[in-house]
Amino acid sequence: MTPLPPVAAQVLPLAGGRQAVAARVSHPSELPAALSVLGLSAPRPVLVLVGGANGLDPGLEPTLAHAFRAVAGVLRRVGAVVLDGGTRSGVMALMGEAAADSGLDLLGVAAIGTVRLPGGSGAARAEGEAVDQRADLDPGHNRFLLVPGTAWGDESPWLAAAASALAGGLPSLTLVAGGGEVTALDLREGLCLGRPALVLAGSGGTADVVAAQLRSGAASPPGLRWQDAGRIQVMDLARAALDLPPLLLGLLGR
Repeated sequence: MTPLPPVAAQVLPLAGGRQAVAARVSHPSELPAALSVLGLSAPRPVLVLVGGANGLDPGLEPTLAHAFRAVAGVLRRVGAVVLDGGTRSGVMALMGEAAADSGLDLLGVAAIGTVRLPGGSGAARAEGEAVDQRADLDPGHNRFLLVPGTAWGDESPWLAAAASALAGGLPSLTLVAGGGEVTALDLREGLCLGRPALVLAGSGGTADVVAAQLRSGAASPPGLRWQDAGRIQVMDLARAALDLPPLLLGLLGR
């Protein structure tokens, strides 16, 4: 078997004069090397943030931003890393703002064909595509993992796998705020790898659907296995800024 080429890091200039380091992978076996060149030595406690992007209700942004600012200091204190989709939209942009203010390590995992890279590098939009559907990288993120794919959701298994590789034997958690089909996929991928989840009820979309099903006593939310339901907790978004920091401190700080 031909050995894979070594994973290298590159510096990306981002909006607002910020910079981030990025690594590109093509095979799951490259994940440990990619995390290493990004300066993320395993094991580290991990929070995986999934949820609303462009479809996030703007009215919820102040409440979510307040919650993310409240948890950023706790996450940094326990040495945790946050992983998300890395684009300049929705919950990812809000977490980017909190991370930039606090110095929290924030790794964006993005499929190469779904994002616009500085300088025009990376995959171009498909021939004949009338509108460029790619997204900009968020400048609040200080690290990016670029993975294969041209469609939203192609990054989901990579996001889950990277989180598990980074956490090793330390605790990790998926946090769900709003979202649609890709968020549901992200949630399932993490659960399949044994990662517990917390959904923020009142944040819309997938989070509200899952929260309502669990609170109704349904065997399992749509699309999830019955055995996964016991690994999902529900928290009201209105109380997240108060209740989420001690919960994360207890879980990820062990």
